[in-house]
Amino acid sequence: MRSTAIAWLLLLIAVACAEREPWMLTWPLAPDAETAIMLTQTSERSVGEVIRVQDGLLDRGRAQLELRDDLSLRLLLYARAPSELGLEVGPLEPRAEGVLLTDPRTGFSRQLELTGLTDDARPAWMEAADEPSTSFRLSEQNLGCPEFEIQLLENGLSSDPLLLEVNEAGQYRVLFREGMARLYSGESVPLVDYQLLAAAAIGGRWWVMDGYANLYELDPNVEASSMSLELLTYGDMSEGYWIAGHHDEERTEIYTLAQSGKIELWDGSSRRAVHQLPASMVEYHDRAGGLAWLGPGHVLAGWASSPDVVSVRDGAISTEITGATRGLVSLRGLASGRVAAGDAVGGLYLRALDGTWTALPGNEIKLWPLTFAERGESLVYATALGALGAYRPGFGYCAPLYPYMGATFRALTVAGDAIYLAGAASGGGVILRVRPR
Repeated sequence: MRSTAIAWLLLLIAVACAEREPWMLTWPLAPDAETAIMLTQTSERSVGEVIRVQDGLLDRGRAQLELRDDLSLRLLLYARAPSELGLEVGPLEPRAEGVLLTDPRTGFSRQLELTGLTDDARPAWMEAADEPSTSFRLSEQNLGCPEFEIQLLENGLSSDPLLLEVNEAGQYRVLFREGMARLYSGESVPLVDYQLLAAAAIGGRWWVMDGYANLYELDPNVEASSMSLELLTYGDMSEGYWIAGHHDEERTEIYTLAQSGKIELWDGSSRRAVHQLPASMVEYHDRAGGLAWLGPGHVLAGWASSPDVVSVRDGAISTEITGATRGLVSLRGLASGRVAAGDAVGGLYLRALDGTWTALPGNEIKLWPLTFAERGESLVYATALGALGAYRPGFGYCAPLYPYMGATFRALTVAGDAIYLAGAASGGGVILRVRPR
């Protein structure tokens, strides 16, 4: 099939116009594209081909054409790579149903047509204004919203998972609210006999706060017999809410946010307050939205009473406008360095590396987004009452999933192509895996 299609594209033999000289097709420059789809049509048939674009050049040898009256060539250019469209370089199979090739969700940017094929003028690529008449389509799955299968790994757990890590083998380890850890091996380790309220995996360590905002450190990589929570410093007697920061051999910056609205920094030897959120913000709503570490000396904090974000940078305090109209119930730093936030009516907001905030409109899940992660280009998020959503640039929101109705997912991580979720449900804690079919 591939050799037949490519041979046909390389040499179009026109019986009616056999006296014309063959013409060598030259490709236009496409500096903003990563994929091209060429549609070649005559009265007998239509052929599509996917072509990779590298550094503005179509990765394709020269094609010899025999000019004919019914020949039509279209070149559709996309800002996304073939793999991101779910395509492979080579022949494109006809598809009667699905998404139009010119749908902006595909990353479609422009369309060229080859004119001058039926007169004495030299053929040239020109901008095409009309839609191509074609039997080719792309499926929804090609746009970044594959069908998922949901696997319930555990349910009815006696305690809610606070933190979930997954290794390359797909094994997971968990820190539970009731003071217990589960290792990759499946072995359970009791740590304390009181509740833990906040946890974060930073720099190969687990950092934990309890109901008094006391701060602990735990090395999850030691043998079970040696695993223990090390108390680093006492808190301010209010509940510990969120932890974010950085830890390596050269620098330790562990920021904490407590119910009192106090933002503190543990630098590896001492803990000190870096900012106190105003009483009007904290007393209006007792829920913290979250923390996000941006770099040395720089942390963001959100609170459910405000749509804006507080920036603490080397002692300087400022406010960042997210564009939200409701209070932020979540604020999370992402692996790429971006920051995601969610408001009380399901609105999502994304902070780029340059510090600009953008609203992601059109979310049909009107539930609290509680936690975020990145899966390729997509931003995935889990909510209160058990929903899982995804937003893909250039496409928008995928149809929401409800992998476990009623669950409150506070832990979410991506490993390989799978999404792992952990949270609290009416029948006890649950752990799930969601991955493409």
